[in-house]
Amino acid sequence: ARQVSCGGSHTLLLTHELEVLSCGVGEYGRLGTGSKVDALQPTPLTLLADDDILQVAAGFDHSLALSRAGRIYSWGRNHLGQLGHSDSNLDLYSLEDLPRIVETNTLADEEQQDRHVELVFRQIAAGNGRSAAVTSEGELFVWGNRLAHQPKRFPSSLFGGQKVLQVAIGGDSSRSAVAVVTENGELWTFGDSKSCILGKKGLSGKQPLPLHVELKNSDDRVLSVASGLGQHMAAFVHMPNES
Repeated sequence: ARQVSCGGSHTLLLTHELEVLSCGVGEYGRLGTGSKVDALQPTPLTLLADDDILQVAAGFDHSLALSRAGRIYSWGRNHLGQLGHSDSNLDLYSLEDLPRIVETNTLADEEQQDRHVELVFRQIAAGNGRSAAVTSEGELFVWGNRLAHQPKRFPSSLFGGQKVLQVAIGGDSSRSAVAVVTENGELWTFGDSKSCILGKKGLSGKQPLPLHVELKNSDDRVLSVASGLGQHMAAFVHMPNES
């Protein structure tokens, strides 16, 4: 497989032929097959067969897929707005059991409210009730878990003016944390600070704005960051001064 992504009770697979398959628990439509029945073997998602999918992301009980054209598909549970659809009626049973495009052409540019922009994404992340994505322009968008029901833009000014290269989401249903790697190799985090998941000491409660995480040495550079569905994160760091 080209990529494997594991969620709370399901798995997404992306083949070298850019075909998406899913298996595991079918509850809330997280498999994207149009059924809520469990799948013991990987099942192709035929609705995505005509699009080249480059990345998949399995959250706790929802799923994302990113196409070559920069479009995001989402499906699964949607009780917290994690699917990013503006017309969803959010309640305990809200869901989509087939992949559906996350519409972005209705999002207003925050600097020019009368202008709407079509976003092109290049990386996606899914957590517990929350989703995030990075555009080709290096902008971060986050939605779900009571933050926003549509992708919400986090401007580069919140990251020291740097473009975002990668985003990861961690935490459980009551504690969500987001980690970001910027183009200059810095690590930024925001969300719930419990269990020290944000990588900074002395924090308490929720941190709604990104915080810069200092590394051991000033020359160290973060290459990538990863997080599970629990209270932990890990960063892959280039340390040029270490022998």
